[in-house]
Amino acid sequence: MRLYAFRAGSGSTGVVLAHESPGGLCGWLPAVPTFTAHHLRVLAFDFRGFQPSASAPNRSADDFAPDLQAAVDALHADDTSKVFVVGASFGGAASLAEGAKLHGVAGFVSLSGELELPARGINALAGVRRLRAPLLVMASRQDY
Repeated sequence: MRLYAFRAGSGSTGVVLAHESPGGLCGWLPAVPTFTAHHLRVLAFDFRGFQPSASAPNRSADDFAPDLQAAVDALHADDTSKVFVVGASFGGAASLAEGAKLHGVAGFVSLSGELELPARGINALAGVRRLRAPLLVMASRQDY
């Protein structure tokens, strides 16, 4: 299965950008110049089930880890020594819920990621307890 993605920047440190829902990787476009100006390699992708990436019928939360791992692996294949996973909203929740299953991640950032998305089978709060990498959570009181 193929994921739609784009890469930008250069450097030995990279960030995987996991998108919001119902949005996609295009939501990250305004932030990419800031990342690349700081010599970060960027890979933004659309999870399976979000256009234009391929669909995955009857997907469960367990399906998000392979998508995230593929993005992390792609940056490591570009000689990126440190890779951080940055997720916004849905992407933050999915990254934290599945983060303990990922290999080669130096740390996680959740930007207003939900604690739980039962309709998608995501429990970020339970996932955080299993993380073995640094975590930065950014949210506001108005986040739900």
